[in-house]
Amino acid sequence: EGNVVTIAGQSFELGSPRDEVLVGDWDCDGTATALLLESSTGGLFHFGTWSMGSEELAGEQIGTFEGATGLRSGSPCQYPEVELADGSAITPLEPSRAAQDGNG
Repeated sequence: EGNVVTIAGQSFELGSPRDEVLVGDWDCDGTATALLLESSTGGLFHFGTWSMGSEELAGEQIGTFEGATGLRSGSPCQYPEVELADGSAITPLEPSRAAQDGNG
């Protein structure tokens, strides 16, 4: 709900309340990870691991998308699209590239 994600009974807060968070197995490696779209900057961040206890983690910035308004989940094993203010959408990172880069 909002920027709070609950996985296996544990809650994680990502970003600020206005940011959008999606969780999924984007690269089909069997592990669900989080993507965060910062509403204030259009910055898209991937969190490849989950925090243990009160540890704070920084996400890896995938890019900044001017006019970003939200995230739209696609098919399984596919990164969500970034929705833009003009009604268009782009896929910022393909799973095959993430696996090749070691970022997935």
